[in-house]
Amino acid sequence: MNSVEDVILRRKYLKSDHVWQMEQMVVGGEIHASNFSDFKDYDVVYKVNDVNYPDMIKLDIGKSYRCWRYYSAPEARCNIAEFQLFDSQMNQCYGSPIINFAPLDSNYRAENLFDNDWLTSYESDVKSDSWVGCDLGQPKIITHARVVQRSDDNGIHPGDEYVLMYW
Repeated sequence: MNSVEDVILRRKYLKSDHVWQMEQMVVGGEIHASNFSDFKDYDVVYKVNDVNYPDMIKLDIGKSYRCWRYYSAPEARCNIAEFQLFDSQMNQCYGSPIINFAPLDSNYRAENLFDNDWLTSYESDVKSDSWVGCDLGQPKIITHARVVQRSDDNGIHPGDEYVLMYW
């Protein structure tokens, strides 16, 4: 009875109902790119259609943009943990945070989205039409983005080492 099966592991620990609810908040969210910090003119470069979207979202747009944002799904308060942008060399690109609504409180600042800590987050004080992004200072070609859902950080992360124990 020698057989081989492929297994996809996404978590180190069981998912609670609260974590499941937080993950659902990204469905319907979008990544927008613009050369204006108020996004008066923008392109939709990605839409989150379900919770199993790629860790590294490939963006095949071939245009330079100065400003990037995550536009929240309806009723979700722009509730995410990280918003990261990468160039063609996979270097993370940083900019000045920009938001359209204040955070819910001081624990949910926009800066949290760019701190590489998946346990901090941003949450708007307004339920719908909220967004958070960054101004890169000059137009850049971005080839990949990462939108990290709020969670308990018990997911499997690329680059980390794990030991799978089973019985």
